[in-house]
Amino acid sequence: MFRNVFISYARKDQSLVNILINELKTQHRESWVDWKDIPKSVDWQREIWEGIEKADSFIFIASHDSIKSTICLAELNYALNLNKRIIPIIVKGIEIEQLPNEIRIINSFRINEDTSLESIVPELIDTIDKDFEWIREHTKLTVKASEWLRSNKHRSFLIRGKNLKYTEEWIIKKEVSEPKPSNLILEFIQCSQKNARNLKRILTGVSVLILAGISYLSFLYLIEIIKHEETTYDLQNEKVLKETAESIAEQEKEVSISNKIAAESLFRLDNDFDLALLLSVESYQLHESYQSLNALFSAWQSHPSLMKYVIPKFDTWTSIAISTNGERYAVSKPDGTIQIHNLENHELLKQLRDSHTEIIDYLLFSPNDEILFSSSLDGKMILWDLSTLGETLLTTESDSTWSVAFSPDGNHLAVGGIFNLLLFETKTGKVKHELNNTGAYSVAFSPDSKLLAAGEDNHIFFI
Repeated sequence: MFRNVFISYARKDQSLVNILINELKTQHRESWVDWKDIPKSVDWQREIWEGIEKADSFIFIASHDSIKSTICLAELNYALNLNKRIIPIIVKGIEIEQLPNEIRIINSFRINEDTSLESIVPELIDTIDKDFEWIREHTKLTVKASEWLRSNKHRSFLIRGKNLKYTEEWIIKKEVSEPKPSNLILEFIQCSQKNARNLKRILTGVSVLILAGISYLSFLYLIEIIKHEETTYDLQNEKVLKETAESIAEQEKEVSISNKIAAESLFRLDNDFDLALLLSVESYQLHESYQSLNALFSAWQSHPSLMKYVIPKFDTWTSIAISTNGERYAVSKPDGTIQIHNLENHELLKQLRDSHTEIIDYLLFSPNDEILFSSSLDGKMILWDLSTLGETLLTTESDSTWSVAFSPDGNHLAVGGIFNLLLFETKTGKVKHELNNTGAYSVAFSPDSKLLAAGEDNHIFFI
């Protein structure tokens, strides 16, 4: 018997979460964890929200990093809005007063020198399993209500018939069970009841007309109205399913076409190199996959004149940046090491290490090529002074890096994330401006370096 649990944690607490997941697994409890950062996009955020919606319990690992993490707090707030069962696990060094106000009064588990994570598992399982039938129905209604909300509250997503009657019986128990139904669930049930009453009025109208002696044809006409209403609901549901299937089919079509183009590129490589190279580029642009990358690399490696532009052992690097003057390039290895090479002969010029502990996902040279920016999945952003032996001008924490830009004069650096925008002075590494609760998918400076533009969703703002 599985109990679905969502675990919210900061990256630095991953070793603790590994132990927790293994302990829960031995007790046949399924965990939802964002291990490798879902691609940062609208789909990424939606997958996080859907993971919380489908979870029966929400475990919050309260540490020095998580209580300051914008993403962790956003996950916690979403779970609170859905009235999820919140289970805080407080690690060593955190006091109750440091926790977000909303969860200070919630019964929590504490880990310290005297209490190990393994020792709290039996009581944790009991908490997860408490009132499980109530919790399971709470989760089902949360998922249905969330789908209804995302459909702009379309009535075809409402519950009817026996399902509605069962839900009405369930809601009566809310005074004696925890957690209480969320406002979203209550609104969803109320709209379902209203929709059912409307249908009932139609049926009542039919009965009245029959008793009043309305002709048989009129009776049949009213019945057809009811059938038409039901058919309309079915067609609307069918339309939603059809659109979803078409979207999946279109993606599969792109993958299929990309793979066919990649195969054609490899077939023509020996006899028609120019066409093979163009086909490999087209395949990669259409869909990034092993097949398209293989075709692209094969084309590069088969032509000596292109080899000077190809990074040696490309598959061992995770990020790359080329200097403004075109003389050097920087690449990162999976262990967080950064290497600076000569672009002409690939000679190793400098190696930067012992700062990042996980994969580096962003590298960028400053306009004068004396400073290198790097960010990693370990949550660090670093400014490297390349005019020295690689001393760091700045090391700071960040939940995510979506966009980066140096000002043309090289004096400032803008870093956009999912929930904030930071503007640094490159010479000192100090934060000059900080905008929170504002994401920045793209950032750019004006040519005179006096204006910074940032884009978020459907609007642009200037600094």
